[in-house]
Amino acid sequence: MRSVRRQERVHLLPLPAGLYTSDQGKLRKRVLVDLVIPPSELDAMYESHRYCNRPNHTVQGLEGHVPPGYHLASIVVMIRHGDRYPLSSLPGVSQPDIACDIKPEREPTHHQLATFVQHMRQADLTHLEGALASLPLFPTVRQCETGQLTQTGLVQHIMNGEYLRQAYDNHGGLFADVDPPPHVETTPRSRTLQSAMALLYGLRPMFPWSSMHVRSQASVYYCGTACDCPARGLYLERTEQERALNRAQAPDIFYKALAELLDLSVAQAKSTLSVDPLLALFCHGQQLPCRQRGCLKSASFRLLRQHQLTEERKSKRGAMYQRFALLAMYPMLNRTASHLQRIAEGHLAPRLSLCSGHDTTLEPMLNALGLHDAPFPRYAARLVFELWRKGPGVGRVESHAIRILYDGEDVTSRTSFCRSRPAHEHCPLRVFLDFVSSGMLAPFNTSSYQQACQVLQRAL
Repeated sequence: MRSVRRQERVHLLPLPAGLYTSDQGKLRKRVLVDLVIPPSELDAMYESHRYCNRPNHTVQGLEGHVPPGYHLASIVVMIRHGDRYPLSSLPGVSQPDIACDIKPEREPTHHQLATFVQHMRQADLTHLEGALASLPLFPTVRQCETGQLTQTGLVQHIMNGEYLRQAYDNHGGLFADVDPPPHVETTPRSRTLQSAMALLYGLRPMFPWSSMHVRSQASVYYCGTACDCPARGLYLERTEQERALNRAQAPDIFYKALAELLDLSVAQAKSTLSVDPLLALFCHGQQLPCRQRGCLKSASFRLLRQHQLTEERKSKRGAMYQRFALLAMYPMLNRTASHLQRIAEGHLAPRLSLCSGHDTTLEPMLNALGLHDAPFPRYAARLVFELWRKGPGVGRVESHAIRILYDGEDVTSRTSFCRSRPAHEHCPLRVFLDFVSSGMLAPFNTSSYQQACQVLQRAL
């Protein structure tokens, strides 16, 4: 299996012309090192390494990087859980041997890992809502079970939290004693709860349980009480039908080697097999599936991944998926917009909000924001909404700007609502609020989310 070469070169991040004066630029310059240089075209092995997101010594990004004169008002962080055990298996192939207990001496590790486990053992479970109180706060079993977070996944989010703390400490931090406690939500899965706890611990080691309340969000779409949306389900069903048809029509070469190894017909392989268990083996550096007739070769894995990634990108650009994403994420974005507006207007509200979900949370969210070409959410992916205030400006929406960062990259100028603005200008909060209140519903020719959810003939 070909490894990704470590490219040791300094990459000076270009800053838009006119963003800083010459004096200000010297104070705010940031230098990052590219560990892996992205290929110019879609590359299956590069994308697989990126997806695994194996912990190294640093997390990089541009969070907290704004011109002088702006003050941090709030951030909303949405994450995908960290590395997990696969959700499915391959017929006739033994499950991968991946440990799901925590051993600080085992790689990958982190200097805060042992104290994190100790702090979780002292948790006050009354601060966890509903079914969350019955879930373990960190992985505890030697042999992983389906979908369980691994030690790798835990370390990924401790590192995320540690990085965000460093990024925002120069802006007054996010855990001041005078601030309301952070707003924390997670789906009722151990892997999302544990990921949230790890990130919070990285942000503030030994955070007091007395100031914490973790809410449970039943839907991966974070739609709360607005989950009843028949049109959303129909759009998703049509998207899945298109994906199934594309797989069935794919050239046999993509599935032939795996089908032969597993004693399946190519048609059976196309209709039933998932790449997920193969990615688990790849991410943990284990041998690809073997049986008596031999092992799956890396070249076959590359072909399969290349096809999967190509079809994935094609699907995300389709009209059915884009409409699904808008309806799926409208409630969550509406709630996010209302929260940021309240803070901009001077109301007391948590400066930090954390939502821990899945790829099925972040992928439609990216699409709804207009980021159709964004990479598929990797393990421990993070999407950050930053709210910044210009000068004193307290209580005035017009004094606030929004930045959106995906895995540390500022993607604000690529969103559908700020794409037409000059790159060196900040995106006004008002533009984002208008997009959520009306722009998201424009494709449905209605100003009502409820009506958009019920007009089924427009989904056909």
